[in-house]
Amino acid sequence: MSSEPAEPTVPLVVVLRAPGGRPFDVADATAEGVAAGRLAPAAEDVERVRRYLDQEGWDLDPVAGIAITGRAPVAFVDGVLGPESADGYAVDRLPEEIAGCVAAITRDRPPDFGPGSF
Repeated sequence: MSSEPAEPTVPLVVVLRAPGGRPFDVADATAEGVAAGRLAPAAEDVERVRRYLDQEGWDLDPVAGIAITGRAPVAFVDGVLGPESADGYAVDRLPEEIAGCVAAITRDRPPDFGPGSF
């Protein structure tokens, strides 16, 4: 059993671009748009981003819809993403082949409703 403390992590959400690298278009967020596959990122983009994040030490969750969630090492957040702005983290600080697949990166925050929120 190791006595080393676990490296601190930050829960993040990586929102992937639509097929062809298009940014998410709210007009496609309909039953018809989902059924037509206009929101789902390309499988090769999902795999490319997952592989990169895994190599960077992320603890990844299964892909859900248009996003990858996981816990990123603090060293990655500080060294690669930099400070968080009101819009999330700077995607353009990622390698070009990864940044082209990513629409946004933001913290995965708990909901502000439910038990303990009143």
